[in-house]
Amino acid sequence: MQLTVKEEELIGAGTTYWDCLKGTNLRRTRIAAICWLSQNITGSTLMSYSTYFYVQAGLDTGMSFTFSIIQYILGFIGTIGSWFLSIRGGRFQIFFGGLCTQAVVLLIVGGLGCSSSKGASWGTGSMLLVFTFVYDLTVGPITYCIVSEMPSVQMRTKTIIIARNLYNVAGIVLFIVTPYMLNPTAWNWKAKTGFFWAGFAIACATWAWFDLPETKGRTFAELDKLFDSGISARKFKSQEVETFNSKAMLEKAHGDEIKNMVEHTKQADNGIFEKNPQQKV
Repeated sequence: MQLTVKEEELIGAGTTYWDCLKGTNLRRTRIAAICWLSQNITGSTLMSYSTYFYVQAGLDTGMSFTFSIIQYILGFIGTIGSWFLSIRGGRFQIFFGGLCTQAVVLLIVGGLGCSSSKGASWGTGSMLLVFTFVYDLTVGPITYCIVSEMPSVQMRTKTIIIARNLYNVAGIVLFIVTPYMLNPTAWNWKAKTGFFWAGFAIACATWAWFDLPETKGRTFAELDKLFDSGISARKFKSQEVETFNSKAMLEKAHGDEIKNMVEHTKQADNGIFEKNPQQKV
């Protein structure tokens, strides 16, 4: 990390909030911000209103409360599982796979909301339990890994602040509109709310495919090189990079003086080798 900071200083990396929106930092800030936004706009608010959601979906009050308790238990199990999944799976794989699974579950919830039968109500409650487990296994926890790995070392704090504030603003809006979606005296969407969140999940998964790189197994210096080279997101995992080029760092630090010394040394060595070919061998 110290070498990475030194190299960033040598190439003139900035440390202001404005620098988060310039050059390659703009791409890194955008990815971190949208990743955190995706965590918030793909149905997670349904978990916060779960008991009320179950009631509006057609379950009685007692069973709605029971489902909520089961939901928290599954969320806990999913979070524990994410510890082991993050070791084996890549950041992109977990995030993208989680979004796709959430989209499918939310579409099923929305479809069940089109029916008024008792069986559909039980199905809606069960699918929301599945959604909670999937979210806490994938998108929920892995976002924190991605957001912390995406910025450069020098810009990490400021980039995370920008990304988190976008998450917070979106959260304010969502916690205002979600009760209107569920309330029978307002928009009265009930379980059909799943269609709304499924649309966002599909949009976020599409974005992730084109813009979210794989950061697992990469050092911060390697990520700097990949971003500086403009490597596309899907090639991050396989692209080979060279980091900490000592000669380049010295040349940038000391300018032409070191460069001339290196060239002079090469010329002197070549002269010796021409006189003594065996020494070169």
